[in-house]
Amino acid sequence: LTGPTGAGKSQLAQRIYALKKARHQVKGEFVEVNCATLRGDSAMSALFGHAKGAFTGALQDRAGLLRKADGGTLFLDEIGELGTDEQAMILRAIEEKRFLPMGSDKEVASDFQLIAGTNRDLGNAVREGRFRDDLYARLNLWTFYLPGLKERAEDIEPNLDFELARYARLHGEQVRFNREARAHFLRFATSA
Repeated sequence: LTGPTGAGKSQLAQRIYALKKARHQVKGEFVEVNCATLRGDSAMSALFGHAKGAFTGALQDRAGLLRKADGGTLFLDEIGELGTDEQAMILRAIEEKRFLPMGSDKEVASDFQLIAGTNRDLGNAVREGRFRDDLYARLNLWTFYLPGLKERAEDIEPNLDFELARYARLHGEQVRFNREARAHFLRFATSA
């Protein structure tokens, strides 16, 4: 899924998962990973898990996010932010559905469906040497561009209504715009 930050890639990935789950195409969970936060050993532990004693502070085994996604869907949000080391780590797990948790000598398996999201042009990043071409080939099987709200002005008002209703549900308090304030907001939002 490609598109600018805030376009709704995460919500679209969750909706794809929900539809697959309703059709019994997946049984497991939806696991979302923000790749922009993954670096080095902490990335390896978060993704692949670790064995007790693998490093200072590893007081117990940790399954990791890839194992949590077993039978479900793994959404790698902002995959274009991964460093080259992290790209190499995730490639094998995507290809083979097997990996080694940190500090373990026993491989584990996780069979998940993968959705990736990015606001970057990964094809250009491959040409510039910032993104692995083999990982890009695994990800670039089906691409959907989700335009930002400034390109979908007709979606601003329904989104506003949705957010106001959600606020009311969460906080038990109805919030509304008067007609003039709503018109002003929508004019401002569509001209930005």
